[in-house]
Amino acid sequence: MPADGGPVRNLTTAWTLDPGPPRWSGDGRTIYFTADARGNAHLFAVQAAGGEVRQVTHGERQLRGFTLSRDGHTLAYTAGDVTHPAELYVAPLAARGPGAERRLTSYDSLLAQVALVPADTFWYASVGGLRIPRTADGP
Repeated sequence: MPADGGPVRNLTTAWTLDPGPPRWSGDGRTIYFTADARGNAHLFAVQAAGGEVRQVTHGERQLRGFTLSRDGHTLAYTAGDVTHPAELYVAPLAARGPGAERRLTSYDSLLAQVALVPADTFWYASVGGLRIPRTADGP
């Protein structure tokens, strides 16, 4: 809904995932939110004027707690996976691909002392062909 009122518009009508709480870009043109996708959690964006939802982050990970810099050019977030605890990262929003993000914390010395085993993921078919991941230790 526009700030001065008006009709509500659904910007994710054609999108099949469940978006998390939204955050507006500094210029008000883009809305960012997280969503679970194929057993991972990533950041997504959609233009406030409408359009396709695009995936901003990628890879096998659980992204949480993101925030945008005041100028809207940098993203800060935590991300981890089943064999790595959540670490703090920053990345320029305009950059794409591996190497664009910079990790600010490190548990490398701790991880060198333990043996972590990746979890197996099992997929179940659901209504309408939806695939639901289930890890070996629970849903």
